[in-house]
Amino acid sequence: MQSIPNIDCLSKIDLFLLVAVIENIGINNLESSFALRSNAESLLSPSRALDVEILRYLCQKSLLLFNIEEAYHHIESDDENNLEVDFFHMNFDFAYIVNPY
Repeated sequence: MQSIPNIDCLSKIDLFLLVAVIENIGINNLESSFALRSNAESLLSPSRALDVEILRYLCQKSLLLFNIEEAYHHIESDDENNLEVDFFHMNFDFAYIVNPY
């Protein structure tokens, strides 16, 4: 959580991609987990492969977080013990959640 960037410091690209994800999944509550597969008929970009790259990018920037409860189903280890993530099926949480306290 300490690596989540201040929202005022995000680039325009980061903001556009984050808004694209929010609009694509069609939720009003950012506290909800979501998966790309939940809205499979609607794309973020011209291709599903690019959608996965957008999610990967947002995770690397700490703007999306893996939903810990569902993560183990969609993460595997390859022969070199590198982790492989199924970004299409992975459940994500938004890094920016309104804290009522």
